Amino acid sequence: MQETVVIEILENNTTHVNCARFNAQSTLIDEAVNTLLTDVAPLTHDCYVIVLVPAEETVLLNVSLPPLNKQRLVQALPFAIEEYLLDDCKGLHIAPLLKEQVHEGSMPLLVVAHEKMQAWLQCLKEVGISPDLMTSTFFALPYQEKVMSLLLATPSLLRFGQYQGYVCDPHNIPVMLSQLLPFLGNNKVACYLLQGNACSLPALPETNMTLEHIDENERLRRMATFILTEKPINLLQDRYLVKKMRLPKGLLVQTILGLTIGWIVLLLLYPFVSYAILKSELITLNQRIAVIYKKYYPTARNFGKAKVQMEERIAQLTTVANENKLLLQLSFLGEALKNTPTVTIKQLTFTEQKMELEVTANAADEVTRFVEILTQKGLKVVQQNANLSNDKVSVNLLVE
Repeated sequence: MQETVVIEILENNTTHVNCARFNAQSTLIDEAVNTLLTDVAPLTHDCYVIVLVPAEETVLLNVSLPPLNKQRLVQALPFAIEEYLLDDCKGLHIAPLLKEQVHEGSMPLLVVAHEKMQAWLQCLKEVGISPDLMTSTFFALPYQEKVMSLLLATPSLLRFGQYQGYVCDPHNIPVMLSQLLPFLGNNKVACYLLQGNACSLPALPETNMTLEHIDENERLRRMATFILTEKPINLLQDRYLVKKMRLPKGLLVQTILGLTIGWIVLLLLYPFVSYAILKSELITLNQRIAVIYKKYYPTARNFGKAKVQMEERIAQLTTVANENKLLLQLSFLGEALKNTPTVTIKQLTFTEQKMELEVTANAADEVTRFVEILTQKGLKVVQQNANLSNDKVSVNLLVE
């Protein structure tokens, strides 16, 4: 839940406003009359902001229109109101009641000049205020069914329906009421007389009227409280629609805390999840090894340690292959020695499939002939060093 700030824009004054602030339970926290707009701006952060514009700058109409979709409704509205207004509709902003297209057989509309809308929004924007709801002060006048509400001030507000009423000069109130009296019946009139206004009381039977004297603070308090539960026409439509993304107080901290806890839980669960995945892969791999082992050793009975047995068998085959390579290389050495009778092998070492030889010969040509024969057999022979002593040639060879 959020706090709510109600801002009332004053007529012909964009620097001072009336303001009321409510907590999440709609209880009044603070109020201020004729205060600076710049002082109100900090109070609106992370709050639901309702802006009340002067009722005398707006026109409330009820027109008859058939049920239409939103696109056709927007197109039909200028033609529906042109007979009620003298101004060109191109300069007017027309805001219908969106949630209820038809209310008691007609469609309520709130009309205001684009120039005024732009001026109000610009003043709010300059101080960093982004409203969620903007409507006429008319909808903040307390109202209940079968009770007409009348605010005697300058100008005066007369409300005889949820979406029906007038804004007029206080001197015209008697005329307005005289026109409405035939339709009043037993309905009552709740009259609020604002202190400091020289307004004459309407001539009504005492049984039909209740009178209450209020000051500016009480007026603001009652109207701000009432607008919290009212369903007014929102002027923030079409080009003036404001899309705001706001996290309620405490939600950001809760989100960060939740993500932190989630990350810690993932870190704790990661080893167990990894173990479960790897264990499953190991079981699958062992099953595949057992299938291969059984294919090549069908007479075997114990497949419980197929992997170990397979590794042992591969090691055996590798040992046999190494022994076979040694025997093969020795056979090549025998043929080479047969064709080079003066060459003698003084020392032979075989490690890691490599053979190291120390040979002697009467002449270097004999050693060269010996190396050529081994090379022709597909062996790779590298001469590491050579010595000459007592008419004998001693050479170290690396054979692969």
